[in-house]
Amino acid sequence: SSNFHVMTIYQMCREQTARGIDWSFACFDYGELAERQGKTLMGQAMARVIQMEALKALGDKQQLAVVTARHETARQSQDRLFTDTRQTRLRESVLMENPALFSNYLAVIRQHGELEALEYMQREAVRLLAQHDELECAPSDPDR
Repeated sequence: SSNFHVMTIYQMCREQTARGIDWSFACFDYGELAERQGKTLMGQAMARVIQMEALKALGDKQQLAVVTARHETARQSQDRLFTDTRQTRLRESVLMENPALFSNYLAVIRQHGELEALEYMQREAVRLLAQHDELECAPSDPDR
């Protein structure tokens, strides 16, 4: 899996950036590329961590602050998507019950990445609920 590959690169970069500036630049470049081309949240997060490790080794505090802020912004976006358990259950329920929506979800992941795909599914779940009131009870509430 690509996340396993990113973890392997991360381990290598942690070890090699201590050995020289060339490794630090190479690891930073890889991290930028992996973040830009990554489609999964975990892969993008690991790519930012690789960049941060390289920037620490390079002593570039200004660029480190930029990448760290981008990492925190992404984490907050993810937290917003997963904090509301009712919305998460709704999104998952809609996704699991509709093969056409699931196909669309995968297409959005391929084209724009996992975060945008989750946001797409959230919008679709809200849209479907507005059209079909009977779906409101679809996600079960374990607290009831």
